[in-house]
Amino acid sequence: MANNQNIELIKRYAPILWICEDDAFLPEDCAVMERFAKVGTSDEDMKPFTLNELGELENSKEYYMDIPEIDFNNFGINSDYDGPKMGPEALSAHVRKKIGNNPLLDPNSRESSPKYQARVSKIRITYIRGKPFSEYYKTHDPGVFGDYDVIQYYFFYVYNDAWNQHVSDWDSTLELFIKEDNTRAYAILHMHHLTWMVTFSGKPKKLNRWIADWQKVESQKRMGSLFHFAAHPFIFVARGTHGGYPTPGYSIHGLEPVILKVIAQTDYRQIGKLCIFPDYDPVTKDAILNILQEANMDTSKTKFLPWKDPVILNKQPWLKYKGPWGTKSKYDGWSGSTGPAQKRCWRMDQRRFKKAFRKAIEGDYSGEGFFKIFKNWHGWR
Repeated sequence: MANNQNIELIKRYAPILWICEDDAFLPEDCAVMERFAKVGTSDEDMKPFTLNELGELENSKEYYMDIPEIDFNNFGINSDYDGPKMGPEALSAHVRKKIGNNPLLDPNSRESSPKYQARVSKIRITYIRGKPFSEYYKTHDPGVFGDYDVIQYYFFYVYNDAWNQHVSDWDSTLELFIKEDNTRAYAILHMHHLTWMVTFSGKPKKLNRWIADWQKVESQKRMGSLFHFAAHPFIFVARGTHGGYPTPGYSIHGLEPVILKVIAQTDYRQIGKLCIFPDYDPVTKDAILNILQEANMDTSKTKFLPWKDPVILNKQPWLKYKGPWGTKSKYDGWSGSTGPAQKRCWRMDQRRFKKAFRKAIEGDYSGEGFFKIFKNWHGWR
């Protein structure tokens, strides 16, 4: 019964994902790696595997996955790619053609239905009298304390096709925090090594009013909100990089070690092009198109793909695997990413929630540490 309740909760809030129209890789079942990849501790001992076998590997942190046919570390030099591009661009073109799974971009792409992985857990946000953080939260949002159901949506992409490339990507993670008395809800979205927290409750605004509100969030130093329809949040996935954002637009990322600012990449997000949605009432294609048309958006090229039933992350043996889901690389940011259970968010720790809350309630969506977001722009053209 508990598991059925979890599935019901997961599907009740299943996200509406907006993908860039030229992205060749859509979120899918991570079991696809059984088909394409091999696992081992070196190039000499790579072998085929099943997901359940991953959980049986001793010292699994020493292992990694590789898709031999794409010749990742040599940028595809020894692959069967014969196009005009070279280096990382050639690798990208080769992998897009070889294992791309967006049928709306390439009718010859492999067949793979959109799917997400998900789980439900709980967290308690406690008030401790006299503690600075607790007193701060009590002053700014006293209703934040209490018990929450947490729904985590994990998205697997077989390839990260951006400025940095890597085999496999577990980015775009979405966490919804639904207070048990249903008085409020929040969301934490993940983009690379950063997170943004936003509110997820109340009656949604019209799309135009909502995006106009976001254009003032940071200057007015307040928390932004998720747009949602029938409790299903709109999530915008950055082209190639798969960072998950609450808005369309762009964010310029970079490093700020001391005084210098070094731009590393730009995350672009679209709305109105490719929509992956939960295809059940009241979420219909016509309902979503109506939302866009009310914002005077051209929907003549809007395309839809439905989610298939989710993979429920409950005691799967493969969650014990600690190695990367892709090739190891000597270049920072080019190695395959690790799986859901290896993410910091897997363990429900209220300190992580409070840290994200503190930044968001002040409208600070600039990142943390040396890795910063120098510019955010929310909107569409």
